[in-house]
Amino acid sequence: MANLSPKIVRARSGTQSHLANSTGQWLLRGQDTGGAFALHSGTMAPGTGAPLHVHTHEDETFYVIEGEVEATVGDDRETLQAGDCIFLPRGIPHRLQNISSEQAQIIMLIQPAGLEEFFERVEQLSKTGPPSPDTLRELAAGFGIRSIPTQI
Repeated sequence: MANLSPKIVRARSGTQSHLANSTGQWLLRGQDTGGAFALHSGTMAPGTGAPLHVHTHEDETFYVIEGEVEATVGDDRETLQAGDCIFLPRGIPHRLQNISSEQAQIIMLIQPAGLEEFFERVEQLSKTGPPSPDTLRELAAGFGIRSIPTQI
């Protein structure tokens, strides 16, 4: 393992992120943890969330600080409220969506690190307008993320 140093990240001093209707900051990135994990604090606007998808490389853990978030895991749905936490192992279809009328605030732990680069690339693509679904699917596939078609 790399020779790591302690790191303090002060409020609003981490790498800022702005994606769709969400904002946040990367508190710890893979370069800070020897690739072990990445830690993100963020907000989700009402009604927003990722589509149903599967990760092949990493596990995700979400902790809800504020608001209500619906977690879809496989065929099950659970409502998470402030103080609730969910662990999502790789290989299981999942999504999180803010079902509050206000912003939801969450902490996201990604193990191992690396997925932060995906989010940063999507953010860069989004600066000139929303990326096409095909562009997003291709980028996601490069990070071992597969979208799951859903019926409406």
